[in-house]
Amino acid sequence: MDDINKILRILQQKIRVHTVELYKNYNTLPIPELHKYQLLMLVHKFVYHNDKLPPTFANYFMLNRNVHSYKEKS
Repeated sequence: MDDINKILRILQQKIRVHTVELYKNYNTLPIPELHKYQLLMLVHKFVYHNDKLPPTFANYFMLNRNVHSYKEKS
């Protein structure tokens, strides 16, 4: 991660700048945050737009309602 920050600092020619600004200038997220974002996007697509996922991911997750038969409260 530090290597990526160093590369961004070199590219922007800003040696003393906070990492948040580095990523903001490139309109991106740090790698760990980018990973979380992509994972959340996948889960969102699975729940709300399952038909838009490749067949490989069609059964990647299991919804809780498909596992348990709890009755909803009125």
